[in-house]
Amino acid sequence: MREKRKNKIRIIFSFALILLLIPSIIFGANIGNSVKKEELKTNTEGTVFTLNKKDTYNKSIFMGTYTNILSEGKINGSVITASTSINNSGHISGSVISIAPNFTNSGVINKSVIGFYSNMYLNDSHIKKDLICYGNKVITNEKTVVNGDVNLYADDVLLKGKVDGDVLVVGKSVTINGFIKGDVRVGCNELVLGRDARINGSLTYESPNPIVKTDQSKVVGNIKNEDLGFKIPSVQNEEESALAGFISYYGILNKISILLIAILLFKLFPMSALKVELFTRRNVFKCLSVGAMTMLFIIPVIFILLITVVGMPVALHIASLYFDLTYIATIPTALVLGGLFIKGQNLSSKMLTGIFVILALDFLPSSFFSSVITLIANLIGIGSIVMLISLYLRFQIKREKTEYVTLMSINNSKEDIIRTKQKFEQMKSQKFEAAMRQKENESNSDEVNAADETDDENNINRSKEPNQDEIDNKEDDTDE
Repeated sequence: MREKRKNKIRIIFSFALILLLIPSIIFGANIGNSVKKEELKTNTEGTVFTLNKKDTYNKSIFMGTYTNILSEGKINGSVITASTSINNSGHISGSVISIAPNFTNSGVINKSVIGFYSNMYLNDSHIKKDLICYGNKVITNEKTVVNGDVNLYADDVLLKGKVDGDVLVVGKSVTINGFIKGDVRVGCNELVLGRDARINGSLTYESPNPIVKTDQSKVVGNIKNEDLGFKIPSVQNEEESALAGFISYYGILNKISILLIAILLFKLFPMSALKVELFTRRNVFKCLSVGAMTMLFIIPVIFILLITVVGMPVALHIASLYFDLTYIATIPTALVLGGLFIKGQNLSSKMLTGIFVILALDFLPSSFFSSVITLIANLIGIGSIVMLISLYLRFQIKREKTEYVTLMSINNSKEDIIRTKQKFEQMKSQKFEAAMRQKENESNSDEVNAADETDDENNINRSKEPNQDEIDNKEDDTDE
C-alpha cells in the first residue's frame, strides 16, 4: 500500500511539474518587469520567485516551478532552472545555468553564467567567472565587468564594459566598445570597433566584410582576418530568418521536452534511471559500436523496403521507430555528459547539465567538428538503448524459460507424487491381500492341525479301550 501511495504521489508531482513548466516556457509572459521595485515582496512559494533587497534565500533554485525569477536580495546558492524571465539585481553566490527568453542582470554573480536566452541584458553587472550565452541578442553596458572569459553565440552582440579574460564571439553583427584584457576571436558578417574599444591582446576575425573601426579604438596585438572555421550566421531575408528562428526554437523546445520527460521518468523510476546512467557510463565504447551498427543496419533496410511497394508500410513503421529511438537516445547521453561535471546521484542536475552541453554542441565554431561530436553522442545513446532492450529481452526470455522449467518440474513432481501414491496404494493392497491369504492359510492349517489332533486323540482313546472280543473271551474263560 505504501509503495502504491508513493507511486501515485510521484506521478501527481511529475505531471504538476510538467504542467507548470511548459506554459512558463512556451506561453509565459514577462511579468517581472511589471512588478514595481518598491512593491517587491519576498515570495518563494508560488510560480513567481521574488526576493526583497533585505532578504536572503539560503538554498539553490533548482528546476523550480517558477515562471519568473525576480531577485533584489541575496541567494546563497546557484540558479539552475528553465523559466520565462530572470531578473537579478542582487547577489548570487553560485552559478546561473538556465534557459529563458529574457535574462537581465544588474547585480553580482560569484560564479559563471551559462544559458540560452533570446535577449540578454547586462547592466552594471559583475560576473566573477565566465560568461557563456547562446541566443539572439546580447547587450552589456559600460559598467559591466566579467572576470573570466566570454563566449557568445548570438545574432547581435554589443560588448561594452570590461573583460579580464579572452573573448570569443560568433554572430551576424558584433560591436566591441569596451576594454578586453585578453585575445579576441570573432566570426561575423559585420565587425565594428567603437571609440572606447581597447584590446590588450590580438584580434583575429573571420568576416566577408572589412572591419569597421574608429581612430580612437585601439588593438595592442596583431589584427588578422583569416578562416577560423566558424559557422557564421548568414544574412537572410525575413522568410528565411523566420524559418531558421522556428527551427532553432523548435530544437530548443525539443530538448526541453526531453528534459521534462527525463525528469518524469526519474521521479517514477529512480533506480532504473540510475542503472541506465551507470550502464551507459561503463560501456561507452560498446554503446558507440552498437549504435553505429544499428544505424548502418536500419537505414539501408528502410531504403530497400521503400523501393518495394509491399514493404513501404513496414519501412515507414521502422523509420518512425528509429526516429523515436534517436529522440529518447538523448536521455542516456545527457546523463553521461552531465555526470562529467556533476558527481553524485542527482540525476536531474546531470540531465539538465547534459542538455546544456548537447545544445552547446550546435554552437561550436567548427560545423564539421560539431556534427561529428553530435553524431557520436547520438550513437552512444542509441547503442545504450538497444543494448538495454536486448538485455531486458534476454532476461525476460531466460525468466520465461526458468518459469517454464519450474512449472514443468512442478507438474512432473505432481505426476511423480500421484504415481508414487498409486504405487504405494498398489503395494499396500498387494501386501494386504498377501497378509489376508497368509491368515487364511494359517487358519486352514490350524483347522487341519486341530482335526488331526482330534483324530489322534480318538485313536489313542480307542487304543486305550479294551477290545470287545477280548472282553467276551475273558468272560467266557471266567464262566468256564
